Amino acid sequence: MTSGTDKPHSTAIIAGAVAFYFIISISTVFANKYILNSNEYEFPAMTMTLVQLVFAVVLQAISHPLFPNFIPKPEFTSERARQIAPLSLLFIGMLVFNNLCLQVADVLLYQIARSLSICFTALFVYILHKQTTSLNVLYCCGVVLAGYIIGVIGKANLDKVDFTWLGVFYGLLSSAFVALYGIFVKTKMQLVSNQWVLMLYNNILSSILLTVICLVTGDFGEALASPHIREPRFIFVLIVSSVLGYLINVATFLQINVTSSLTHTISGTCKACVQSLLGGVVFGDKLDAVSVLGTFISIFGSMAYTIVKGRESAVPKSSSNEQVASSSPSSNDNSAENKV
Repeated sequence: MTSGTDKPHSTAIIAGAVAFYFIISISTVFANKYILNSNEYEFPAMTMTLVQLVFAVVLQAISHPLFPNFIPKPEFTSERARQIAPLSLLFIGMLVFNNLCLQVADVLLYQIARSLSICFTALFVYILHKQTTSLNVLYCCGVVLAGYIIGVIGKANLDKVDFTWLGVFYGLLSSAFVALYGIFVKTKMQLVSNQWVLMLYNNILSSILLTVICLVTGDFGEALASPHIREPRFIFVLIVSSVLGYLINVATFLQINVTSSLTHTISGTCKACVQSLLGGVVFGDKLDAVSVLGTFISIFGSMAYTIVKGRESAVPKSSSNEQVASSSPSSNDNSAENKV
């Protein structure tokens, strides 16, 4: 499947782009999880998110001279910043609650919670734009929701004491912000020339806003009091996670460029399967048949949603509905893994 460019890319290039996305995306989630809640480290989520945002700004600024044909020249004006600021609030919510979910929940529960961004998208599109969703799409949302409920029940029964409803709550908020961000990013894209410029505005504005939030909530103080803050190894891991958070944008854009948005979403769904199973291996997350079944039901529903939306988008109709409904990435890392 090609991206619709002048000529299709070779199989080797497509395979390389997909593999690069798989590796970077999974590594980003695991690196964040390792810093936020592992046997070795436990660092405040908001401060870690802020560090990653600042790194993203710096890396994007120095990337343009190195890859001028791929990454455009940075641009920033106060008027554009004022117009994009409301979107940055959604961006902060998406990233912060994503990392808070990772901090208190395991990778399996994190994954099934993130699947609900599809359901929230259908809900918010109707509430905000009065746009109805096809029955086939609603069926897919129902499958995702059923998988989520089954997965949560499985984890609750399995973990007993370790299971936390706070992780479920953060996951729900993360999915809601992912859906809202995906819906509103379409309107803000009209203000800038491309996604890279919007990402730069988001990272700069979010860094400023999150700095204020960290000061008010005392998150900075907690971070500075951490015994790991002066450890070279921890600083190295934090830098690696920040670089990965930036590279996920590169990997996402690259994969979409050499394939298509539909292929990217299906690839993200397959990645979620691998990521969920690897969570048990890397972090020793507890797995049982019920929670694993729920996870894969949600992932199956996400893939079915992607296919259905792809078919509906291919049918000529007023494109406004399609643009809004398809703007929320069902496999969004973006996230979360810092994406636009």
